[in-house]
Amino acid sequence: MLRPKHDSPRSRITARLCTSALLLWLLGEALLWEARLTAQQHHQLTARETRGKLIYRTGASDAGNEIKAVFGSAGGALPATSFPCVNCHGRRGEGAQEGGLQPPPLTWRALTMPGRSPLTDRSRNAYDQNSLARAIRQGIDPAGRSLHPGMPRYQLNEAQMRALVSYLKIIGTAADVEPGVSETSIKLGAVLPLSGPFAWLGADVKTTLSACLAEINARGGVYGRRFELLVADAGGDSAQTIDATRRLVEQDEVLALLANFEPPEYAASTAIAEWLQANETPLIGPLTLAPRMPDVPNRAVFYLAPDVPTQACALLDFVAERMTPASPIRLALLSVASAFDEKALQQFRQHAQTRAIQLVYTHTYAADSGPRLSLPPSLITAPPDFIFVFASATDFLALAKEIDQKNLPIALLGSAAVLGTAVSQMPPAVAARTYLMSPVAVPGIIAHPPFETLIRETGLSPRSTALQAIAYAAAQTLIEATKQNGRQLDRHSLLKTLERMQDFSTGVLPPLSFNANRRIGATGVFVLSYDLAERRWVNARTRRTVKP
Repeated sequence: MLRPKHDSPRSRITARLCTSALLLWLLGEALLWEARLTAQQHHQLTARETRGKLIYRTGASDAGNEIKAVFGSAGGALPATSFPCVNCHGRRGEGAQEGGLQPPPLTWRALTMPGRSPLTDRSRNAYDQNSLARAIRQGIDPAGRSLHPGMPRYQLNEAQMRALVSYLKIIGTAADVEPGVSETSIKLGAVLPLSGPFAWLGADVKTTLSACLAEINARGGVYGRRFELLVADAGGDSAQTIDATRRLVEQDEVLALLANFEPPEYAASTAIAEWLQANETPLIGPLTLAPRMPDVPNRAVFYLAPDVPTQACALLDFVAERMTPASPIRLALLSVASAFDEKALQQFRQHAQTRAIQLVYTHTYAADSGPRLSLPPSLITAPPDFIFVFASATDFLALAKEIDQKNLPIALLGSAAVLGTAVSQMPPAVAARTYLMSPVAVPGIIAHPPFETLIRETGLSPRSTALQAIAYAAAQTLIEATKQNGRQLDRHSLLKTLERMQDFSTGVLPPLSFNANRRIGATGVFVLSYDLAERRWVNARTRRTVKP
């Protein structure tokens, strides 16, 4: 049997000292861990690290200097945006599978230790800043040997290289924080007109967004995170809108933008969209009832309501299916230039032809030329069955009164959002044969208690119901996307989740679906008429859908 040795005073003192030392070491480690954790929680990327992250993830430089990538000894220079580092080396620098190859990790720990390339199966020495810069520019490892030919050589200037290396020093660590996301909160932004002529609209939309997010926060948020909304003033100026957007994304580091007021100038909205795409920042539900889509959809911008030509084509479907005249339907189109450019007009013509509708007259006028709508002689002597009018409420009413005065049997088609409350001033005979498209549900037509309760409890007036509905739908879409995304949330993963969203119902829009090439969620519209005697909207048809 083993017996314990006799405890001497000296051994007891030694044991106590060892125990004290162990406790001090454990305390020191705990304090060090807490200090590291605190530092990580409060870390914000420097401006240089942020630029490096942009280069790593997108291949783009925020300085506007295009980065080129070269393959092979005689290869031509191609845009680096087509070959960003993230494609092969992963969002956290962990390495990834690409085309059957296994690119190595790019974390600073991995780079600064000797290793073996999984691509060439050759051992290599540790990198330092200079040898890493040479590898990125020239495709040469620390030992002077060529890297795998699949590795592009990037033409970076000194500032861009310093930024990229600065970011590689923190990639994959807790210091590489994702904008807008913490353990307890998700930070969102909105650029709205809080001053200027549309301040009333900005106030209504801000109230709508705040109420939607407060409701989900009261239920514990999403995955234990509550939403925080930051609103910047768009004023009445496109330049101010652009600056406000950049501040929210760069300085306030919001995860995503909701229901931004879209500048009326196409160039300004395009510039914002392109900048958001470069920064992988989603914009959900820009405030517009007439989206203007580029030929190549922007990855970052998710419109909710369909554009005007799509809405108009859906209205043509309604007319063709509802009306059964003995001869083909005859239709005239009067519109402002901003609604129907040549491409949109061609789409409208083709759809009318598909539905066996004769487009007998078209006229497009400048949006800023003042009141000018009246019936041309040809439409008086040979009245069409319908006139589709996309004009101001003033012009629409003037045309309706002229049709009534001349006792012409012409029915009118138009936009409920544009005509608004002016519909109540129409001559009764013409109002009875007027059909209006609406991309959003009108309260009282399509019942959606949550939205109607929100309007009632917040005390909002019906002056901006259509855009409030889009803001409501934007908030619901964002909330649903964060649920589908899961706990690991960042701008990139949110973009991918939104792209996969299918047939999501917000209650105030037709179901929303997106994909990699589709950035307008709803393709259907509501077709409405107006009962003057009851002074209420009537649902002529619940949603007509034009296939994308």
